[in-house]
Amino acid sequence: MLERLTMLRVLSMFEPKSPLRFHGSIALGLGLILAQGCSSSEETMDLMKPSAPVSDAGGHDAEDKDEGTQDVQGIDGQDGQGDSDEPVTRRVLGDLVVDANRNGVIEPDSFEEQTFEDQWNESIGAILLANVDDDDGDGVGDHLDEVVNGPEDAKDLARIHVVGFEDVPANAQGIISVDPEAAPWVRLFRVQADEFVLEDPTHVVVTADDLAHGVEFAIEAKFFPTSTAAGAWSGFVDIEHIVTNGHEELSRDQVRMRVAPLVFMHNLMKTEKIWVGGFDGEFIKGLKAAATAAAVAVDVLNYDAPGYANHDFDQWTQDHFEMGYASMPSKEGMHTMLVAFRTPRVKRTSADVVFVEFLGKDFGAIHVHDQPYDQATRSLDSTGNWDTVPPHRAHGVSYPQGRFILGSTAERHPDPVAEEFVQAQRVQPLIRVDTSWLAVGHVDEILSFVPANSERGWRMLFARPKMAVDMLMSLQKAGHGSAKMHEGKWWWGGPASRTVDQVLGNANLMATNQEDQAILDGILLQLKDELDLQDDEIIDMPFLEQSIPEGSVAYQPGTVNLLHFDGHVLIADPFGPNVGGVDVFKQDLDTRLSATGLVTHYVDDWNTYHRNNGEVHCATNVLRVVPHQHPWWESGR
Repeated sequence: MLERLTMLRVLSMFEPKSPLRFHGSIALGLGLILAQGCSSSEETMDLMKPSAPVSDAGGHDAEDKDEGTQDVQGIDGQDGQGDSDEPVTRRVLGDLVVDANRNGVIEPDSFEEQTFEDQWNESIGAILLANVDDDDGDGVGDHLDEVVNGPEDAKDLARIHVVGFEDVPANAQGIISVDPEAAPWVRLFRVQADEFVLEDPTHVVVTADDLAHGVEFAIEAKFFPTSTAAGAWSGFVDIEHIVTNGHEELSRDQVRMRVAPLVFMHNLMKTEKIWVGGFDGEFIKGLKAAATAAAVAVDVLNYDAPGYANHDFDQWTQDHFEMGYASMPSKEGMHTMLVAFRTPRVKRTSADVVFVEFLGKDFGAIHVHDQPYDQATRSLDSTGNWDTVPPHRAHGVSYPQGRFILGSTAERHPDPVAEEFVQAQRVQPLIRVDTSWLAVGHVDEILSFVPANSERGWRMLFARPKMAVDMLMSLQKAGHGSAKMHEGKWWWGGPASRTVDQVLGNANLMATNQEDQAILDGILLQLKDELDLQDDEIIDMPFLEQSIPEGSVAYQPGTVNLLHFDGHVLIADPFGPNVGGVDVFKQDLDTRLSATGLVTHYVDDWNTYHRNNGEVHCATNVLRVVPHQHPWWESGR
């Protein structure tokens, strides 16, 4: 059984994005899982049972039948060959059946479920869930206990049937076993009416009476796969049933299942709600006005509620968690569990919102991090550095769930265990970009993704300081060098208002933007290649950057660091030069973004967010609606 790791209560080190102080955290289970020494091999992952011989007519040859096999029967042991057009299948004594055809129903008469039950690919193969939600509302994830917590929890378990068989020898006995690599990661329950009895997954005894009348089991995963390293559990579960009469083997059957991976959400998904911390009333007012225009709800999080340890002012809601989901087929359609991936940062107790506020029925919460946690990774572990490229094709390869993208280099990278966890989900291959030159180091400081009416379906927004310089130079040339930027705004040490002439005359500022643009040009070339992007699929986002001791940060409000929701974008007010009553930068953004069908909204984020080295995206987080089309398993990964 998984256990909670000891809660850590320590003070935070300084991080460039400020003011941030982080606190103790709940790290659920991963350290103990890793300590169990779970392993697998490529040989086990590729293991597939040979299909029985099939006749030219599509059914098994009648002469292959022996005392250990019989024609297809229902669960009650009666004949059930199904539609005449479907091939006749052969069943063995102790026949295991899972939802291999992914229609949410166990079908002993199904040719697909009988023939391909031990295989797994984009079109066939049974699925189970990592049961990380909390159906009984006790504040503890269901994956951390060894019971089924009522009928709602039972829905989170996948089913396995041993189908009843006629003429079972009186001394027959079956042993069901989960492969040794997967066994420590799953729980197997025997279903007896409304009761779920925990079994040892390595050795489940199936009596002659069970073999004759049939028996049902339910299975859950204790967690998601965590690593792609050699010897790590892959997420596949091979289950074997061997029936003997005491001295010889009568039959054997095997099925393969896979735990549903954690799939991270992307910007093109429909928005269900926006989260924001209750730190800045004017910012919240502006956010709500924009959200109302898009008919999207806003949930203001109360970080002063009971359950937060040593809480202090932490306004960066985007950095607290990344939203994802896991799903499997069910009779009612796709059964989906939302999952909040808490930032690996163990000291950031505001991130415990995922356990205090979210954890519940069909809403899981997990915390994955190295043990002991390395404070050097803390800024890049904030989930503003974790994002998802929407679905696309690149160089002939399809990515129907998109790809995960984060800032990471050999010298400055996120928590290695958390980064490897993302890799281990397999369905959203990882892209790493260099954000080490940024003080905060998050990908949302340089890029975002918005929908577009195009073949690809989206465009990438990308930071372009040079364009901001060019715009200011054009204003200066046109005689508007005295136009003021940031009018009425203050830095921590004094007024922020500057004229166009003053900004362009700041040699250090201009040098920083020239250097940063060269770095950004390299990142853009990488992404154009990785994503197979054309120039017209990229929207430049002009704003200036400045250098502080830890690296570069936005000088003007970083407009690429925005929030997209259902065709609307909320952007930090750029407070650009005002010419003839018009903010030139705001006007440019309106033109640039409306051309792709977006509705623009602006909000003043200067005091609480911008001058603390963050913007609108950093301040918010989003729950999106999980689409039922293109389920994750169709990716073939």
